[in-house]
Amino acid sequence: GGSVPLRRALALTIDRKWLTEKILGEGQTAAYSLLPTSLGGQGAGGKERTVEDVRVARRLYSDAGYSANHPLVLRLLCPTNEKLKRLAVAVGAMWHEALGVDVQILAKEYKSYLYLRADAGSWDVISAGWNADFPDAINFLSNFESSNPQNVGSFKSERFDALLHRAGEEDRLTMRRDLFRQADQLLIDEVVLVPLYFPITRRLVKPVIGGAVISPMNHNYSKYLYLEKNKGQPLS
Repeated sequence: GGSVPLRRALALTIDRKWLTEKILGEGQTAAYSLLPTSLGGQGAGGKERTVEDVRVARRLYSDAGYSANHPLVLRLLCPTNEKLKRLAVAVGAMWHEALGVDVQILAKEYKSYLYLRADAGSWDVISAGWNADFPDAINFLSNFESSNPQNVGSFKSERFDALLHRAGEEDRLTMRRDLFRQADQLLIDEVVLVPLYFPITRRLVKPVIGGAVISPMNHNYSKYLYLEKNKGQPLS
């Protein structure tokens, strides 16, 4: 909810570099788009928060009618997962410190979180993530189509829906990729979401094991594994 300028004020005050390095600290990379770079998004190519960003955010916040005497009150819904709750608290602290926003953290056990997530009237901002089911941009972007049940924020944009529809009928890969890039940028411009970070996948593999290549979808099939001394011969 709220106006685009107000949402932009909130987005500008988030320091992703600090979140990834100090709050997460496991090698995650700051995200500046919904789509990762491999699927045509801006990925981690954005800029770090600056003093000017905070200055602009404070002006936008004031223009929206909020101040120290009349702070914005936000209910931030997140799961009780330790990492996600820590992240939500840190983001809330950034909003409070930079703008004076009164952030109320609603940390719920996952089943309760899913129940409340479906009721947009019970929260103002939601902590959410997405792992692709298949390696295509539509798997991310379709969540924000006006008719998609995953669109819990009830975002509606005829232009966004049209971009995805055109991409679905486009058989030229470069054009299809460009349409998806436009849709991804629209989400950022409208501040429908504020991407925070891209997760990482870690595996402990003995040096004698070969073929353990981590794929983007995290599909690792044992039939491709082999002992280095018997290279080319599968373990089975």
